[in-house]
Amino acid sequence: MSHQTPTGQQAGDDAVAEQLRVLRDWICAELPGHDVAVRLALLTAVGGEHALLVGPAGTSRARLADRLARVLGGHLFLPPHVENAARASLVDAARTLQQFVDRAEGLRASWARVPTRSDGDAPPSIGR
Repeated sequence: MSHQTPTGQQAGDDAVAEQLRVLRDWICAELPGHDVAVRLALLTAVGGEHALLVGPAGTSRARLADRLARVLGGHLFLPPHVENAARASLVDAARTLQQFVDRAEGLRASWARVPTRSDGDAPPSIGR
């Protein structure tokens, strides 16, 4: 069994991976119970993408954004007019989502009233 020395690229990749693990662990320690959100936020940051953090009050969205900004050398700043506009937009989005859920629940209830075959597996198909 021969031992291979990592190439410069592989060593660099390993160093970056280790740095990301350290950052992830630090942020996760600051936000217990939010490991998945932390991993996704780091993934979007590393990929140069945007992330929209959505959830009810008290779910640590701002804390996650703040911690991520700090580890990346930035800062979190939301001017009041941006925060208010975002809040209003999210309220509209939540209202639309609730309407969608209500419609889906209505469809599910009406689907439950559709007669099924005697074995109960599926609704009857046309032509049977």
